[in-house]
Formats: sequence, structure tokens, C-alpha cells
Amino acid sequence: MNSENMSVSKAREAILETASRLFYAHGVHSVGIDRIISESGVAKMTFYKYFPSRANLVAEYVKTKSEESMSLLRALVENAGDDPVERLLALFDAIPKVSEDEEFRGCPCVRSLADFLPAEGDDEIRTAIASHFKQQEDLVRELVAAVGVKEPEALIAGILAILNGAAVMSQTSSASLAARYSKDAARNLVNQYRTA
Repeated sequence: MNSENMSVSKAREAILETASRLFYAHGVHSVGIDRIISESGVAKMTFYKYFPSRANLVAEYVKTKSEESMSLLRALVENAGDDPVERLLALFDAIPKVSEDEEFRGCPCVRSLADFLPAEGDDEIRTAIASHFKQQEDLVRELVAAVGVKEPEALIAGILAILNGAAVMSQTSSASLAARYSKDAARNLVNQYRTA
């Protein structure tokens, strides 16, 4: 990589890191472009070169946070061993893991969903948010298929509701309690739908 490309990469990274920090701490609607430009240390022209609109930056923020979240979920599943039920329930271990951070403000994708309701905002942002939840659903679907249950669609919906509900609850109550009780609830739900 030549020095010009390195500086391009660093400028874009600085903008995205600054935006991610500010969006997560203060909410997407509370942070203006001028603040991001100022705190990232780039020129306004440089900013717009990489992010032609605020919506484009917000969509990139959601995509980045989604990638981080999905990587964590997949790693937890892989580390859970071979038992299909334990692999599915390992998803709930993400809650205490991420909420240990004193800067924890909940799931950034759930927060973005609240900020950009289906009828509002830019298509690019809504597409990025929808993609995150689709990836999450696909992972749960894959794990549920390995368990062997009757009414898999009902179990998938239940697991997703418990998982995302626990992520929200962990902001308002003890994250460890939210994680433990949500995992117990998910286990009970799995047992209710198991066919073998």
C-alpha cells in the first residue's frame, strides 16, 4: 500500500471511529457532522470525499457495529462445543460480555432501529439496520435447524425476541441477571419445541 492510500485509509478510519464513538455515546440524531469533522481531525472536503452524506456515514456505522456484533455471536457459538442446544444458547453469553464495558449503552443496532423507524430516515440506513437483523435471524435459524424442533419458525421468533429483549433489559437492570434469566427462558423455550 502506498503512502497516499495509507493516508486515505487512516482518514476514513478516523472519521468512522470518531462517528462510532459519538453516535454510540450520544445517539445518532444528537451528533452533527461538524463535530465529527472537528474531533476526527480531517478537513470537511476529506470527510465528504469518503462519506458523501450523513446517511452514508450512519449506514457505515451500523454496518461496522453489526459486523462486530455478529463476529462476537459466531465466536461464542463456535466456542460452545458440539451440543446444538448449547451452541444456540451461547448467543446469550454475549450480553454479559459486552455489558462489562463501562461505556456500554446497549446494542447499537437496536438503538439505531429506534432512531430510524421503518417509515422514517434514509433507505441506506434502514437497509443497513435490516441487514443486521436478517443476519442475526439467519444465524438463529441455522442453530435452530441443528437442534431439531417442531415449529422451528416459532422457536426462531421466540429466541430472537428473548435475545433482543435481554439486550435492551441489560441497559436498565443487572446485565448478569438479564443474561442468566434470558438464557434460562430460552432453554425452556427450546425444551418446549424439541422433537428429540
